[in-house]
Amino acid sequence: MASSRLKRTVRNRRRTSAWLAVGDLIAKLLVASDVVILSLVLGPAAATPYVLTAYASRTAMGILVLGTLGAMPGLGRVIGQGRHEQAAALRKELLWITWLAATALGTAMLVWNRAFVSLWVGSQQYAGVLANLLLVVAVVQTAFIRCDSYIIDATLKPRQRVVVGAVAAVTTIAASLVLTRFYGITGLCLGIILGRLVQSVVYPVLAARAFGEAGWAGGVAALRGLVRPTLAMAALFALAAFVGERELAGSWVLWGLGVLVTGILGAALAYVLGLPAAARIAATRRVREALGGLGA
Repeated sequence: MASSRLKRTVRNRRRTSAWLAVGDLIAKLLVASDVVILSLVLGPAAATPYVLTAYASRTAMGILVLGTLGAMPGLGRVIGQGRHEQAAALRKELLWITWLAATALGTAMLVWNRAFVSLWVGSQQYAGVLANLLLVVAVVQTAFIRCDSYIIDATLKPRQRVVVGAVAAVTTIAASLVLTRFYGITGLCLGIILGRLVQSVVYPVLAARAFGEAGWAGGVAALRGLVRPTLAMAALFALAAFVGERELAGSWVLWGLGVLVTGILGAALAYVLGLPAAARIAATRRVREALGGLGA
């Protein structure tokens, strides 16, 4: 009996590892396909302004992913102990903090990315305000997708997540090929966002179901709770995109100071305008714990 149980456990672990490996492959395909599609449809020269304009968004994505990964060991321990109610509460905290960080970083990118590209290689390589805005939206979308993706994997039930990711990969590539042909870099960005919508819709449901709750995707009350942060983010991004099209920095020193000030101001405005009271309390507590840990 014990031997058969051990064999089942080993088989399950191998199966889970195989699904995780396939999921990683699909994630890499989604990340790397954009430049290939742009070069294939419009030629290699068209990829240069896209890559240079998207550099800041890729850096921001790396920061957001590192922050999410830093929270996963503690959340994984809670999930492993079967404390699903506490895990669901921690997931909501993580999503709110991800929203706050993504809004602050997105605001800073929209204000200063044009100046960054101009200082780096020249303004002629800037892909434009609409492409810049769509790249930031894609970063926010991907941040939430990655967050729930890691949570689903922590429950050791990655099969559905990988299947949905495969569908999203096919949809993203198909939409990007079509839209890039008609709208260039803007079409590519639109194709990425539209193709990944299936993950944006399904992943929160899968993550929430793992904890026995309806999740953000279900219920009028949950949808109503998204109105305030969505409007706050949209307002900040619109204002930042407008300001970012001005000549703001003539040197790297001014640019660096501007990014720092804008990031702090964006985080403060997002905190006040977008977070409900409970989320503000949770975010403040987590920041204090993080600062206390750094001090220790």
